[in-house]
Amino acid sequence: MKINFYGCSFSDGGGMDRWDWFQGIKDEDWVNPMLRKRILKQGHNRKGFSDLLYMFKDLHKFSTLVCKEFNCDLGDYAYTANNNQNIRDEVWNNIREDDGKIHIVQWSIPERRKLWYEKTEKFYRMQSNLDKPNAFEENTEVSLQSDTLQSIQYHYLKHCFNMEYEMQKLKMYTELLHTFAYDKGHQIYFMFHDIPDGIVVEPSANHITFDGMEVGRWINKNELTIQAESKGLVNNDRHYSREGNILIANKIIETLRADKVIDKGKYS
Repeated sequence: MKINFYGCSFSDGGGMDRWDWFQGIKDEDWVNPMLRKRILKQGHNRKGFSDLLYMFKDLHKFSTLVCKEFNCDLGDYAYTANNNQNIRDEVWNNIREDDGKIHIVQWSIPERRKLWYEKTEKFYRMQSNLDKPNAFEENTEVSLQSDTLQSIQYHYLKHCFNMEYEMQKLKMYTELLHTFAYDKGHQIYFMFHDIPDGIVVEPSANHITFDGMEVGRWINKNELTIQAESKGLVNNDRHYSREGNILIANKIIETLRADKVIDKGKYS
């Protein structure tokens, strides 16, 4: 059996690959002592990360924990700075190609976009933070610094972006993908990182919430962030903490069991 997970760095354990965060949690009982020793011996790559911490992150993100609980394969479609257009496309393609029968979709930050660049003949993931000029090649972690792409994204956000419209598109994507999955005999669930105040979306199709809140808002309210978990060593990182990833995994596991998606054997 295979469960596909979709999203951005929030779904990919972002922040748990940071060297400064690791310094705050490295002596916790849950950290494997042999792996701790290897990580500390290797050190960081002068950018605040390391190869071993990337592996460490993958061990503790919620998608890995869910698949470990059910002893199933992980279809990992979460990428740094991913956008909702690309998430939609990946989900659609996998359902169409019958690749995996269970899909957990976390919608990302609406300001992010998918852009085609004729010069390289590739699609790129554009970030919402214009202080970070990198674009990421679609479905990879390969980055590109392009003044052209950044200028397009800057002017789009300044002159053309409308939050309410983007959120209504997400509602539409959710309902369409849910219907498509049902027609193809697949099971699909959706989480929103956040829905801004004053905007009514009310998605109805297999919508996973946390104490009635979207996952990102719930994480921040309960201080389940990398920043909070780092014991003061990280100043500004709202990615989900290790504890936050565990609680998200538990909610997904509880939901799948309650719906008997796993136990009834239909998707195994």
